[in-house]
Amino acid sequence: MSTSNAYLKRSEEAKRLSALYCEIGGLPPKSKDDAMRIAIATVSECDAILSRNFKHLHPLTFSP
Repeated sequence: MSTSNAYLKRSEEAKRLSALYCEIGGLPPKSKDDAMRIAIATVSECDAILSRNFKHLHPLTFSP
């Protein structure tokens, strides 16, 4: 991921991936915005997503 820009942006690839997340049932139908955020993070190769309200996602676990 490029560190020259602090903001992640929507892309056509993220839009397609977001639609796929909703289509295959990975996220509830009312979570289209969450699907887009996850898709943008995926396409941007983020290592983690921090959120207080992604209740339907599995939490990140740490190993010592």
